Amino acid sequence: MNDLPYDKLIEFANRNYLKNRTIVSRDIYSIIEDIEHTTGLSVKYNKYPTGKEYGTWIIPPSWNVIEAWLKNSKGEKIASYDDHPLFLCPYSKATHCKLSKKDLLPHVFSEPKRPDAFGYNWRYAYDANLRLKDWGISLPTNVVKQLPEDTYEIFIETDVEDSEMIIGEICLKGDNEEELVFLADYCHPGQMNDSFSGLIMFMKVMHTLAQRQSRRFTYRFLFMPETIGSAVYISNNPNCLKKMIGTIFSEMVGWGDQWYIKMTRRGNTYMDTLAKNCINAFEGIQSSEFFSIYGNDELMFDSVQASVPSLSVQKYPFEEYHTSDDIVDKVKQNNIKKAHDMICYLVDILEKDNIYKFIHHVPFWMTRFNLHSDGQHEPEDFSFKFDLVYRYLDGNTSVAELATKLNTSFEKVQNFIEQMYEHHLIKKKDDKYLKLIKKRD
Repeated sequence: MNDLPYDKLIEFANRNYLKNRTIVSRDIYSIIEDIEHTTGLSVKYNKYPTGKEYGTWIIPPSWNVIEAWLKNSKGEKIASYDDHPLFLCPYSKATHCKLSKKDLLPHVFSEPKRPDAFGYNWRYAYDANLRLKDWGISLPTNVVKQLPEDTYEIFIETDVEDSEMIIGEICLKGDNEEELVFLADYCHPGQMNDSFSGLIMFMKVMHTLAQRQSRRFTYRFLFMPETIGSAVYISNNPNCLKKMIGTIFSEMVGWGDQWYIKMTRRGNTYMDTLAKNCINAFEGIQSSEFFSIYGNDELMFDSVQASVPSLSVQKYPFEEYHTSDDIVDKVKQNNIKKAHDMICYLVDILEKDNIYKFIHHVPFWMTRFNLHSDGQHEPEDFSFKFDLVYRYLDGNTSVAELATKLNTSFEKVQNFIEQMYEHHLIKKKDDKYLKLIKKRD
């Protein structure tokens, strides 16, 4: 299996990002099929039928747009679904009527910050009190400002039918059943950076991990509609939480002002240790608190109920957020690569990390094994080795944790650990490491 080229990911995005990407629609099947085709990895289709309840979340019917437009009294079309899918708010009810400007405007959503773009009004899809009970459209702010007093005709024809919500799943088995789970959304119609950039990035991550001859742990990728997908998956698979080391959610990695890794709800888990090592290894990455700025599927997995430590990797803010200006052409290849490399770096630490314990009851004779650094001529290395050997390597702390305590790279600590291990000065404590990475408090 060769590398998954960036061009293939962009081709996938162009084929699919303007489709009716909502909670349940006929387009979702083709999107998930294309994920399988593009990655070459087998996808499991988890299907949840319309009307069934999972932890208070009820699966909606399939909502499919046949035609939708707004015309003035002269029959001139002002805007339509054909112009952009954001014209019609997902899960609007069908309607055909004439109404005044005064009666029209309460149904119109616009985004003043991007006055020439359609805005994303997600409330009809996610609000139980609005879904299929009312209708809404989006118009650019500059269009709304120019609407004269007139009689307007709105036409919305949809096909609503019982179906299934689909959660796609790719699983790469490892030597251990403990697993790291990646989360991405396929929803947000007509938008690229918001949700779809994280999706294509994780497609590349899974393709990369699939090429490895061996994996210490299991890696699972879930792609689904935002929030409700995670809620339903957890509710239907509560036992899966016990095997999870953590989850990583990602979106908005195509472009933006600042890279962030958002920490877990508790802020002191092993997943937070992985994040700190990643922030130390890559330039320009900042940490932020759980549910800072934006929050998404990590909130479901790291809730007090599910309690799986969850990180989020994002680049924000970006001006085109929730508008039709969020297009494929704005994605920067180096950003997708950086996000991919960050995730793979976290995986590499998880794969290599362990807890070690000294074999002897006294500190070992460093010069005998050529592991000593002179305090006068090599003060930095001397301090590093002194602190590691005499202060921190206590048989309870992993290599990644040691690196954060020493404020240095994982690679530097791991290199010295390996040298000590080769000289039979320390031994691995695999059982303690497995307990550490699954610790919830």
